[in-house]
Amino acid sequence: MVRSSSPEPAKTTKRTRTLTPQQLARKRATDREAQRTMRTRTKEHIGRLEREIEELKNKQIQDQTVQGLLHRNKELQDELNRLNNDMGISAAVYPYSNPGISHERVHRV
Repeated sequence: MVRSSSPEPAKTTKRTRTLTPQQLARKRATDREAQRTMRTRTKEHIGRLEREIEELKNKQIQDQTVQGLLHRNKELQDELNRLNNDMGISAAVYPYSNPGISHERVHRV
């Protein structure tokens, strides 16, 4: 908004034209306080949103870490299965692939 260099009187509305100078001063003070309150509430809201963004970013990083670990775990499981197959060990007898089989049974095979 471009303001001219010459001072112009404040625009009045029909509602403010009928107010006495005291009433107008009180209204302006009330309006200033309402505006100050609104600015404070807006700043607080922005602060809450910024904190929420940080929390979501941190959660995303954690989710990516978990996904990476799950992917690495799958790779290791696949490698373990491949090595067991190469050695002729059945995956059904390996203790980590089937928790119901005892450790002693694996060594007997």
